[in-house]
Amino acid sequence: MSNALLKFSKFKNITIEQKCLIKGHIQMECDDIHSLIERKLKNKNIFLSYDYVKTTMEARMYPNKLEAILLTHDYFLDFKSLKEYHSIRPGYNKGDPEVKDLRALMYDPSSNSIYLKLIFDEYAKILKNLQDKIYI
Repeated sequence: MSNALLKFSKFKNITIEQKCLIKGHIQMECDDIHSLIERKLKNKNIFLSYDYVKTTMEARMYPNKLEAILLTHDYFLDFKSLKEYHSIRPGYNKGDPEVKDLRALMYDPSSNSIYLKLIFDEYAKILKNLQDKIYI
């Protein structure tokens, strides 16, 4: 997704800031809906993708049924060729920050770079592009 956002920022010549929510600090309407769907899926055998669509639509009847659409592979774009960055992980050694520690990412079209924040109030630092690093 980060590679796609970087490409989009270059295409539109805009800087994009993506904020990462802190786990456990938010509640949204969709959380309740996900809970309804998960309860409906419990102890249910799913054999086809459409079974997920059908179960989602049956998860809530009132006040309105949920809407679900089955997407096929041709709906999605292939971003394999956009690999500007191999990873958005800010560190690579034991004890270094991980993706879950990110608070914001900024996509800068002028430098073709991604910047990161580990604390909301700090200045953004450039994300090192370590494409050639070997990951184990």
